[in-house]
Amino acid sequence: IANSKTIAARIERFYRRPVERVIYPPVDVEKWLGVPRLGEKEGYLYWGRLIPYKRVDLAIEAAKKMGFVLNIVGSGPSQSALEAQAAGSPNIRFHGRLSDHDLQAIMSHSKALIFPCYEDFGIVPVEAMASGLPVVAYGVGGASETVLPEFGVQFFEQEVEPLCDAIRTLETKRFDSDSLRAHARGFSAERFRREYREVVDSAVSKHFAARAR
Repeated sequence: IANSKTIAARIERFYRRPVERVIYPPVDVEKWLGVPRLGEKEGYLYWGRLIPYKRVDLAIEAAKKMGFVLNIVGSGPSQSALEAQAAGSPNIRFHGRLSDHDLQAIMSHSKALIFPCYEDFGIVPVEAMASGLPVVAYGVGGASETVLPEFGVQFFEQEVEPLCDAIRTLETKRFDSDSLRAHARGFSAERFRREYREVVDSAVSKHFAARAR
């Protein structure tokens, strides 16, 4: 069992074992489905750990270049360096760690999530889509499977200009929040439990059938 098609390919390549099924991880989408869409005055949003591989630096450079509002929610060892990078750009705001309530207040007035990093799956983009937010995502890894064209825009090089191009493309599109929420529901914890149970039940049945022969 793999948690994304990306990891299924890696298992088959390195372990040379067939993957029976991809079961995406459980996401607590219910927590985000009730976030209202109230406007876009808060611009773009990043939330997550502030660590190097998350590539928050790309989002900051894009905001400096294009001038859009960027809210950064989260903390981590890269925070001081990222704040120094953003110095002199009042459109870039650091909030540190926020409660779900305060984060959702920003989400309600945001235009889209920026997700510039590689993840094997990536839970944050699904949470954003559950709130009705489209996603600008690095289109490698799990985000390539979850952020489909009708739910956001992918870019394929972890460089500033490809990210800016993706943001420009998103600005020309319209996204339906109800469709985004419906898509996110497909990654729910209930779905995970059902699919995992199916695989376990099938394996148990095959085991006892083999012993009976």
